Amino acid sequence: MIGRNILKHAEAANAVAADQHGSRKHHKSINTCLNKKLVCDVLRQKKRAGAVAILDASGCYDRVSHAIAVLTLMSFGIPQKVCKVLFSTLQRAKHHIKTGFGRSEAVYGNEEVPIMGIGQGNGLGPTLW
Repeated sequence: MIGRNILKHAEAANAVAADQHGSRKHHKSINTCLNKKLVCDVLRQKKRAGAVAILDASGCYDRVSHAIAVLTLMSFGIPQKVCKVLFSTLQRAKHHIKTGFGRSEAVYGNEEVPIMGIGQGNGLGPTLW
């Protein structure tokens, strides 16, 4: 919910790149595939040299720097207090493993405060990436 509101606010401020299609209203990620195909077709028809860069973003949410994410959110007009609440929650989260046998007793995670990563499935992830 927060991620959607932040993205809406960023779009109103014209702070989102035109090439970002995923997680945006009236934009579809399939358009990225179509654009790539059309660029390759035009290059071939005009007999021009060209290059296409493809990014494998696997694990991208684990590499989001908290400091840069806070600055980005603040540039979108999000108050510093809201950013502090969001990231202090992420930094203090405790993780358990849940299986068919139940939830683990032990807590998994580092004793140090993490400075990167927002977690998979976080609704704010696409906006921050």
